[in-house]
Amino acid sequence: MNRENIRKTIDHIRNSGVQFDMNVWWRGLVENECDTVCCIGGHAAIACYDQLPPNAPICGNSGMIALGLSREQAEELFTPDSDLPCDPYNASAEDAIRVLEYLLDTGEVDWTILDGSHD
Repeated sequence: MNRENIRKTIDHIRNSGVQFDMNVWWRGLVENECDTVCCIGGHAAIACYDQLPPNAPICGNSGMIALGLSREQAEELFTPDSDLPCDPYNASAEDAIRVLEYLLDTGEVDWTILDGSHD
């Protein structure tokens, strides 16, 4: 797990102006980030693009590589089960940040923190 890149991704989600949508890996113009929309993986790939292999596309495994996640962690973070008590695919940017901060604190991906049962 790459803690520094997770923090960069949180900052990117919070401050870049790029819209957040868990239903969209990446759509838009990355060069000026105008009208760009991304999920967590897309935000990670853009925020940490300089650390990806040369000419890496902003898709596929880029988010997993950027955040230093295992395949299992990446699947849980980027393509969570749709039968969870909360609905990750309707998560807000702040919800995504909470999940990423939980990952930083625990090393675990857990979308159920959004349903209030962890408070």
